[in-house]
Amino acid sequence: MDEHWFHGSEIELNPGLVAIVGNKGSGKSALADILALGANSHCSSMEFLNGERFRRSTDNKAQHFEATLLWADGNPVQINLAHEADEHEPERVRYLPQHFIEDLCNEIATGNDTRFEKELRKVIFEHVPAEKQLGTGSLDDLLEYLEKAKRQAIAQLQRSIQTLNAIIIRNEQEMSHDTVESYRKALALKQSELEAIDKVPLAVVEQPPEDPDDDATKQAVAQINAKKKELAKISEEISTLQMERQELSAEKASLTRLLGQVENFESQHAQFVLENQQEFEDAGFKINEIVSVTINREPLVQRSAVATTRLAEVGILLDGKLATADEEAVPGLTSSATACDTSIATLQDGLAAPQKAYQAYLKELEARNKRKAVVTGNAETADTIAYYEARIKRATEIIPDELAELREERRQLVLELHEELVAIRQIYEDLYAPVQKIASEAAESPHAVQLEFDASVVNFGFETNFLDFIHKGKKGNFYGEEESRTLMRDLLRSYDFNSPEDVVSFTDVIIDKLTYIEKDGAKVPISISSQFRDKKNLSDLYDYIFCLKYLDIRYNLRLGGKNISQLSPGEKGALLLVFYLLLDTEEIPIIIDQPEHNLDNESVVRLLVDCIRKARARRQVFIVTHNPNLAVYCDADQLICCSIDKADGHKIKYSTGAIEDYKINSFAVNVLEGTYPAFDNRRKKWHKPLLAFGVAVEEVVVEEVKEVGEEPAG
Repeated sequence: MDEHWFHGSEIELNPGLVAIVGNKGSGKSALADILALGANSHCSSMEFLNGERFRRSTDNKAQHFEATLLWADGNPVQINLAHEADEHEPERVRYLPQHFIEDLCNEIATGNDTRFEKELRKVIFEHVPAEKQLGTGSLDDLLEYLEKAKRQAIAQLQRSIQTLNAIIIRNEQEMSHDTVESYRKALALKQSELEAIDKVPLAVVEQPPEDPDDDATKQAVAQINAKKKELAKISEEISTLQMERQELSAEKASLTRLLGQVENFESQHAQFVLENQQEFEDAGFKINEIVSVTINREPLVQRSAVATTRLAEVGILLDGKLATADEEAVPGLTSSATACDTSIATLQDGLAAPQKAYQAYLKELEARNKRKAVVTGNAETADTIAYYEARIKRATEIIPDELAELREERRQLVLELHEELVAIRQIYEDLYAPVQKIASEAAESPHAVQLEFDASVVNFGFETNFLDFIHKGKKGNFYGEEESRTLMRDLLRSYDFNSPEDVVSFTDVIIDKLTYIEKDGAKVPISISSQFRDKKNLSDLYDYIFCLKYLDIRYNLRLGGKNISQLSPGEKGALLLVFYLLLDTEEIPIIIDQPEHNLDNESVVRLLVDCIRKARARRQVFIVTHNPNLAVYCDADQLICCSIDKADGHKIKYSTGAIEDYKINSFAVNVLEGTYPAFDNRRKKWHKPLLAFGVAVEEVVVEEVKEVGEEPAG
């Protein structure tokens, strides 16, 4: 081809810090790309060797050029500039072109899992001592291994909290204003019903005098009384058997539930063995020698069988049994009571008028007393006076104390759960300790910036998930879309989720906000359920709040005390560079294209200079730069000065040497300082800090600038 470009270029490279300088479009990034490609960099964000520039499909100039890199071990590597790196082979340089850094910064801004975070985890893992890597291959695997027991403990605590929440909800509903009022209204109705029974007129019929000669009447009355005694006995037996059947049914249900729980436990144990058997074997143990479980279902099965058999017997005693081909019918007590009642009625119908009227009176009196007994009832029989009185007493006198104890028990479980989260946070901090130590030591120089790793218990999505339960158009503290979000954000900012006390206080305050509203300076109770959206329920809300499902561990990388999210675009880029320069354990060469991008000069010195100096002590460093602070203040061991003659077939020339070399020095001054006269002019106008001359600043006077013609203030 007619164009020269790099043809014939040969550059010797210093093993220390190499600064590549030149005007825009002079081949700086091209050289960086060529070095990276020849060293098999896997970076796909080439600045020059890409489809829009030197590798355009219409005239792929790259295919006409080959580069040869000669390594210090004497082995040359040759590659065509149109070829791609072999990703199956290792990288021999770390290449950080400008677009690559910008893409990483944009990924960081999204907050999602990024390539940088993956790189961060990789570097952190490399700094973990081998004996603490526990045979795992990555930080994620190591964290999963170390967290496993803690996560299982958290899941168990969450199950306990869910069980407790169900009990608390039942008690809260039982003692709620609406429930107690409903009991009181039902009690009043039952009392009215009892009064109504007594108000129904019942004419008293005296027992007729006995006629000594009326043997038939005597005999009939005697038979009636005997039948009544028989009926009373049968009724008592029926009542006893009905109670027994009720108790047996409850017992059988309980036994069935217990058998189910035993099966669940057996499944959990089997899962535990499956998940941990290999680890026990690796430690030289048989898992069944450490953990053995004996399950004996027989007592439960036998008891259930006895209950089933007895239920069948009670059913026959009460309801009887129909005849079959092999067995005669068996009458039940219910039918016997009916027959007995019929006999009494028949005998009463045969009595003389006075005795008949008396027997009718006795029957009505007995029926009235039974109705009153049914209405009065007992504490265990629903819809009776005694039942409602017992419920009201329990709701107003007993449940409040029980509920206070249950809520305190829940608080303790929340504290235990948070303690497990803090233990996981400590795992993170322990793993980051070696990296943090390196970063701290690197920050001891005057201009160095502090690079910090921080692990915290933080909230993930509480605002959105909590407010999803709430109907913003219903009365309550979370009324209104904007108002509810403002209140929730204020609450979230008020609590430190690393503090166990703050976490418990946060849950208490959320419930308080749901339970009471302010009115005329007083707290007025309000139903939580009345504030819900459709298909939302209290059980799910309590489980979300108290199981701390919104809390987890987040690790942060800070620069100068600021989180990544608070950094400017330039600072984010600088953070990435500081990370790679200080913490990357690999000692392969590193190539950085325009590290000063989006940074002012003061930030360049504050953030990058010391890091580049430290990096060049252990690896070869290439920087493409327009900034004199990096090329000069970092004391580059070699400058590569780039120039291009577009009239001569875009011929690129690379001149190299130390900054002390006159030609190199002149070129660098022109490119980096805008010519020597411009630099000299700036140098003469800048003042060194007063303290440098031993002069202390005693006073600073700030005066208001006056408009022309304005008299100064008196």
